[in-house]
Amino acid sequence: VAQSIPLVLFMLIGGVVADRLPRRLTLLWSDGGRAVVTLIVAALGFAGLLQFWHLVALAALFGLAEAFFRPAYQSIPPELVPVEDLPSANALSSFTRSVTTLIGPAVGAALVAVSSPAGAFAFDGLTFIISAVCLLMMGRVDGRARSTSHAPAVAVSDVAPIASAVGVGAPYAPAEARGELAPAGGGLLPGAQVDAPVLVGASGAASQRRGL
Repeated sequence: VAQSIPLVLFMLIGGVVADRLPRRLTLLWSDGGRAVVTLIVAALGFAGLLQFWHLVALAALFGLAEAFFRPAYQSIPPELVPVEDLPSANALSSFTRSVTTLIGPAVGAALVAVSSPAGAFAFDGLTFIISAVCLLMMGRVDGRARSTSHAPAVAVSDVAPIASAVGVGAPYAPAEARGELAPAGGGLLPGAQVDAPVLVGASGAASQRRGL
């Protein structure tokens, strides 16, 4: 729930940002933010300082970064593949998300078993760094490397159109909220690949506080 609430609240803004700013740059910042959040959890775990409120607060920050990642990720394929290959690219993207959602908890549990919850979070943080490196190596449809050094700046005059675009999408927010919060209410947070270390880490923090 701590991850899902900011995800729902900021998804509209994330969609507008993905439409107005370079999508690869948005993905890079999102990956970097999620890597930092996950590695902070790992560092606190290794230091023996991790508490439950840390997980709640950092999960909220993770959800905030995720709110900007998802729209940019879903809208970037046309920049990467020819139009005729878009159906195949979208199908492959959907397939990989489904596979990682299924096997992710098993991988997380295995990492906890062979290492520790902190080790599992450290590995998860590394995957976001790998993702960012892949984004830096990403090319365009025409084969030229994309550049983030000449990204257009957002002027003050752009704030009003952005707010207007958010207002246009606002009526659709309740449906999105139901889609995100209903799984969380059932105990299955979005991005299930990190659930296993989160649950084990929370249990460990609670046990330490009780002296078990």
